[in-house]
Amino acid sequence: MKRMLCVLLTLLLCAASAQADAVLDTVDYDNAAEISTKSQDGLYLYVVLEDGTAGITGYLGDETALVIPSVVDDLPVTAIGAYAFEYAALTSVVIPEGVTVIDCEAFAAASALKEITLPSTLREIGEEAFIGCALEKVTLSEGVETLGERAFAGCWNLKTITLPNTLRRMGYGVFADCDELWGLALPASLTEIDGNPIPAIPLSQHFFANSLRIAPNNPVLRIENQMLLAGDTVICAARDARDVTVPEGITTIGRGAFYSAQVERVTLPEGLTNIQKEAFNGCFALRSVSLPESLQSIGDSAFDWCRSLTEITLPEGLRTIGCHAFESTGLTALKLPESLEEVGHGAFLSNEKLQEVTLPKNLRVIPIDMFYGCSELEKVVLPEKLERLEASAFAFCEALTEIDLPEGVQFLGRNAFERCGFASICIPDSVTEIEGNPFKNCKALRTVELSPNHPLLTVQDGMLIDHVHQRVLRRLTTGAVCIVPEGIKEIADGAFGRIPELTEITLPGSLEKIGEAAFIYCGMREITIPKGVAEIARMAFYHCDQLETVHLQEGLRGIGWDAFSECASLSDIRLPNTLERIELRAFAHCTSLKQLTIPASVTTMYAGFVDADTVLLVERGSTMETWLQEEGYQYTLVEVECPAPSPERRKIAMSEAEQQTNETLKRIQTVQELYGCLSAALTMEEAREERAEALTPPSSPSASR
Repeated sequence: MKRMLCVLLTLLLCAASAQADAVLDTVDYDNAAEISTKSQDGLYLYVVLEDGTAGITGYLGDETALVIPSVVDDLPVTAIGAYAFEYAALTSVVIPEGVTVIDCEAFAAASALKEITLPSTLREIGEEAFIGCALEKVTLSEGVETLGERAFAGCWNLKTITLPNTLRRMGYGVFADCDELWGLALPASLTEIDGNPIPAIPLSQHFFANSLRIAPNNPVLRIENQMLLAGDTVICAARDARDVTVPEGITTIGRGAFYSAQVERVTLPEGLTNIQKEAFNGCFALRSVSLPESLQSIGDSAFDWCRSLTEITLPEGLRTIGCHAFESTGLTALKLPESLEEVGHGAFLSNEKLQEVTLPKNLRVIPIDMFYGCSELEKVVLPEKLERLEASAFAFCEALTEIDLPEGVQFLGRNAFERCGFASICIPDSVTEIEGNPFKNCKALRTVELSPNHPLLTVQDGMLIDHVHQRVLRRLTTGAVCIVPEGIKEIADGAFGRIPELTEITLPGSLEKIGEAAFIYCGMREITIPKGVAEIARMAFYHCDQLETVHLQEGLRGIGWDAFSECASLSDIRLPNTLERIELRAFAHCTSLKQLTIPASVTTMYAGFVDADTVLLVERGSTMETWLQEEGYQYTLVEVECPAPSPERRKIAMSEAEQQTNETLKRIQTVQELYGCLSAALTMEEAREERAEALTPPSSPSASR
């Protein structure tokens, strides 16, 4: 997002006073090379800003101890642009007077950068400007007003930093992972802190008592109960406190306030309305937290990875739960309040001990991944007013053996019930839209109840079919033989997945698409892919251990990731001359595949597409020779093969030949008839001439003369 929107360059130019006017200029740094000008000395790239000054966007030199010029091509330098020195091999940098902004990621991952000299004109340091540098000591000059989010994050060697008395605002995680930071003195001017500035640092109670200092006249910040508070917000807390009581008057737990703390028990005051994102993220020891009735919102990842949290009471009045808010906790039961209006995606993802869920009656949408991976979830009652069940909402809930879709549900998302354990389901007529395959790899599913006039679905030949789009969604029987009916255009993701009893399948000539994991873990020995299929999706035949022979037709263009991976018996497959792409691990661990011919039509391959001990034959003229050499593959060049005609093509050819023969015979017969007529006509003419000669008297010699 930062690269796409990036970035407002704030330039302060002073003519008559010490105060500067901000000049905002939006620069597309993703295309910096295209929009930048190379300096006359060939060392820098820069853009001309709206006020006629220069913003440095790149460095082309090889100096490691760099002094950036204050003027480039007669233009004063006022900004260091986003990504300008990203990954640069610098050890020290002097930024010139006149520069007012160091933009986002300007020196990101310049991992050898130990020393930085900043100008007195500097006003703003952008997001992640120095992330991952080797800085040990930083002195911010008076005049700096803003430190962006994670500006010095990951500077593991940073021991001391001096904050100026002009600093007004500091973003979240400014000093995240700066483990060597000895102390922090917050000036009186600092009144805005957007979350914990030092998450992932082992902030001890000793640190709060001895190393964290606040200027006496700061009107907002204070330390209380081993917590840094800003007005009515908890900014951060000591990591080694076990039992925490948040003071009365606090309304907000700030972003990352207790990030990775060792806290076991938290008491929150009545009047608290907001727990911001990542507030208790990674608190592995947290066993008990009391949420007040006044609470209205819980932010993204607020209790993510609180593995010891086995129970929690969500109060009536709670309106929103953010994305991944309770991901990977230890919760065993859950009741969501009736006041709940919105739940973010993945809110309860991977709660592996969660067994029972009660949802509010008025909830209309179950979002993406809401209960994904809740492998022990056995019971859930869906809301009466539910309208949409989004992608992967209950995916991998393998213990979920029954589910009732209420009348009124309109939409079932992709993989909504993937690998769930229920054997039957009733799908009401209100379901008019299905994305992908909600029942992917539901190996226990045997019965689907539908009305005779269901607008979208039908059961035919033991298969659940989307008759509007001509898609097989799931095979419902376990017989060894299956014939997919003619007219079907798509085998949906996981439609036949995990049915090892399936040993023989016939696909129709109408088929155009084979979905992801369509036949994963099936038991067939041979399969013919119809000529209308242009793409075999990823993992389509993954781990089909018995599969020996695959017939691919001309027209196939792509073979996806892991498409035939782990097919240990596969020994016979010929790639068609229309094939263009073979993706990662397409034929990996096919231990019986001793030889594979790569047609000249292939233009894209991924490393590891086949095992190293498979002999590769590459058709002469292939564009992949150089790539194969670079990747270390051994191969042999062969002449371009003329493909043997398929049985179907042979039938067509024989039919065409027979037709041509019949036409030729007809023409011969016609010629013979014409010849007979001509012969008869000539015979009659000769007879007439003979009779005429017999009746004519001989002429006299004189007349003859």
